[in-house]
Amino acid sequence: MGIALLSGWLISPSLYAKNLKNSAGVGIAGGGTAKAPSLSMEYDFFTTNRRYNYMVGGGLDLIFNNDRIAGDIADYPVPHNSFVFVGVKQPQIEIGLYGKYGIETARNSGVFVYALGGISFAEKILLSRSTVTGWYYTEEKLTVSYGMFGGGIAYFPVRQQYSLQAGYDNRTGVNLGLGYQW
Repeated sequence: MGIALLSGWLISPSLYAKNLKNSAGVGIAGGGTAKAPSLSMEYDFFTTNRRYNYMVGGGLDLIFNNDRIAGDIADYPVPHNSFVFVGVKQPQIEIGLYGKYGIETARNSGVFVYALGGISFAEKILLSRSTVTGWYYTEEKLTVSYGMFGGGIAYFPVRQQYSLQAGYDNRTGVNLGLGYQW
């Protein structure tokens, strides 16, 4: 997180533009089609003191919907014919990338309504178990992707250094975020 904040500060548009501020934060979410909790880290910048203010941002979602599998999994198919298929499993967390764009609801209120779009990726495996040894094997791997879309409200108080966000997207569900602005 510290590296993200530092790199955001170094490439921050607000260093070069008047009336432009930054916010970096973390969020939590639950629900949606992923049916799992998630953690997000994001960076936003927004304009102030203009006739029409806007915000632009993006972030990374870590969606904890991986399957719990007892034992180690060999990264190759069962080497003999005595096995059963366990099913399609997801051994690792899902990772999402998203962007957002919003407009301020009233001039210099700090309240923005935003739309969000993105994509998430997960690796699925066809899992089998040897009836001879009881070991698990990967019969096949597949990378799947899911579209993300949604919206919400962001609040960047004019004379404060915190930011609050609440929204919904189809993949992670209801999300709440807290950030630091400068």
